Amino acid sequence: MKICYHSGTEIDPDQRDKKLSNKDQTTADTQWQTLVTAIKEYYPYIEPVPSVTESCIYSVTPDQDYILDRHPVYSNIIIGAGFSGHGFKCSPEIGRILGDMAIGNPTAYALGSFSLSRFNSSNL
Repeated sequence: MKICYHSGTEIDPDQRDKKLSNKDQTTADTQWQTLVTAIKEYYPYIEPVPSVTESCIYSVTPDQDYILDRHPVYSNIIIGAGFSGHGFKCSPEIGRILGDMAIGNPTAYALGSFSLSRFNSSNL
């Protein structure tokens, strides 16, 4: 069974194997214990301690939602970003939306909440 924990300490992707600071290690240990406790509670018949663990690096937008928009200066550039952690399950529909945008068709959804303009330079 694969169980994912989509939180964690922030790291430098160029130094992903670097030893964590004491504070970050304490946070990671607490998160690990939270995960083991949840597995024991919700999946009582499986071994709660993983046999394999793997860290993933992914990026998310500040509000943890996608960006589906055109570039603010170059309208021929379509932006689809911020999918890490939860985008895969929505990829068929996102592909349709981005495809419609690319060929100039109207999209089936209002995309204002996914616009790049929802961010300003102070929250990027």
